[in-house]
Amino acid sequence: MPSGPESKRDRIPLPFDERLPLVISVTGHRDPVDTQSDSLRASIESLLAELDALAPHTPIVALSPLADGADRIFSQACLEFRGRRRGWSLSDDPRGGLALVAVLPMEQAEYEPDFATADSRQKFRTLLEQSEFHFPISMPNDVTSADLAAERERDPAWREERPLRDAQYTRLGQFIAMQSNLVVAMWDGLDIGLAGGTGAIVGFCARGRLERGTIPFRTAIKELEPNDPTPVAWIPMRRRRSKGDTALVAIGPDLASQVQRCWDAIPNREHLPQDPPPSWSRLVADLRWLDRLNERIAAAGEGYPPDGPPTPIDSRFRKLDAAASTAKQRLLRTMRSLLIAVVLTILALQATTAWAWWVWPMAYLLGLLLVWLGYRVIKKRGLERQAADLRLLAEALRVQRHWLQAGIVEQASDHYLAHRSIEIPVLRRFMRGATVDAFEPIGPHEPDSAPTARAAIEPWLIRQRDWIGRTIGRLEARRRRSTWVLRATMALVVLLAVASLWMSLSTAVPDELFAWVDFLCGGTLTVSLGVGFWQKLRGDEEDLRRYRSMAVIFRDAAERAQRADCSATDILRAVGKEALDEQAAWHALHRETLDELPVG
Repeated sequence: MPSGPESKRDRIPLPFDERLPLVISVTGHRDPVDTQSDSLRASIESLLAELDALAPHTPIVALSPLADGADRIFSQACLEFRGRRRGWSLSDDPRGGLALVAVLPMEQAEYEPDFATADSRQKFRTLLEQSEFHFPISMPNDVTSADLAAERERDPAWREERPLRDAQYTRLGQFIAMQSNLVVAMWDGLDIGLAGGTGAIVGFCARGRLERGTIPFRTAIKELEPNDPTPVAWIPMRRRRSKGDTALVAIGPDLASQVQRCWDAIPNREHLPQDPPPSWSRLVADLRWLDRLNERIAAAGEGYPPDGPPTPIDSRFRKLDAAASTAKQRLLRTMRSLLIAVVLTILALQATTAWAWWVWPMAYLLGLLLVWLGYRVIKKRGLERQAADLRLLAEALRVQRHWLQAGIVEQASDHYLAHRSIEIPVLRRFMRGATVDAFEPIGPHEPDSAPTARAAIEPWLIRQRDWIGRTIGRLEARRRRSTWVLRATMALVVLLAVASLWMSLSTAVPDELFAWVDFLCGGTLTVSLGVGFWQKLRGDEEDLRRYRSMAVIFRDAAERAQRADCSATDILRAVGKEALDEQAAWHALHRETLDELPVG
């Protein structure tokens, strides 16, 4: 990735007012039939228009290697689409809500010789200049650019296999597949067995199986890591080198049909299920959900300024954190109103024992209607999902920015929900998009040797430990208050129930007084149940367990960071992974809380 004062990344920051970008990428043939160029460009622009309609509040980041053929047709179509997006004014954003990022398989000087003509190399440089920034993916630890150059010089005409170069192209395809919400495959539907070819990349997107040592921005693969299939939209392309006249399948213009037909056309699919995985079949719904999250992020305040050295994702983290807090408060206010409606409804029903008047039955029916409408609003708008998802993303970004400060070249999203049974892998992709402008995938980070990293990490660990301790104290105090209210109201219920029993046995007590006591007994019981139910909705018990676990993690990390024989970055990496796992467990408990709401 370019660096220094002349870097485009320094001159033009990528974040689009801190919203989460939709990341799309391209894989395709280098030799399309010349007469197809205009129709291919029109197909891509139609796809971009549909993405804009699905997610009008979401910026788009297009990843492209800028190779001949499909890559450049895709890149040019993306650049031409700028300024035509609804609600994206070129005067406010010169990128028109779309940024082109060039992802190269190797260093630029070593990549350019793969283009056969000087004209092709000049077109590559022109597109490279129009991109926001560019970077090469990492190479295996035992391979260098000099090895690639030596391999090329031994066979300038590329008559024989170049295993090191082929491996880099394979890693490039895997990188853009894992980093994208959607891969655009400009493909003839045939798999010719070429390493790093379009057929191989489409197959990788379908299977999502990560093999050890193949991921270009990670040093290790967990044994039980789940498959992570990436949706692919198929745009049929006829190649010049194809033998005979290959018949291309007609695909509908909409995104759903392009994705479905690509799944059906995947080669070597004997080990694949008949139906696409959730990440393919739910793509449209996921993109709409991403747009709703971006609406919340755009409307949120600035948030508090993070501490420590600045990173490229600070502003996005601030907005995400503020949006998560706002969404949580909004959800709590809505749930409080819903709970009050439930209590009033039950009291209205109870009041019919004291007054046989038409107002109370009507109030009861109206209360039921309000409760049902409130519940439907919460579920339809996904308030609990918004609050939980925004908090999950914000906490991942919190860990990510501290890793960036310490020079840890890993993605926090790769440690999220790896062993969870809940089907929300799309959040990993949202998270990867949030950090695409901050990552330079350069291979394993060497342990810190200077005291500067330790000086930055230790205070953060201590501040986190102290903040978690204060939060635990606040939650425990709130739980004690709720417990006291519950005990007091239950004691009152017992007293009123005894009084009601005595009155029912006594012949001297008027019926009106008995009805009032019975009403008060039922009302007090309703209030106590409401307090208990509210406490359950807030999830204080689960929060306390999570914060206590986090307190142990940060306490141990702060103690170990003070030891001279411990690497500060290793400690930060470990505590970040532990914190992400705790957050994932909390998320699994809270994302669908209201599904069990016993009303309606």
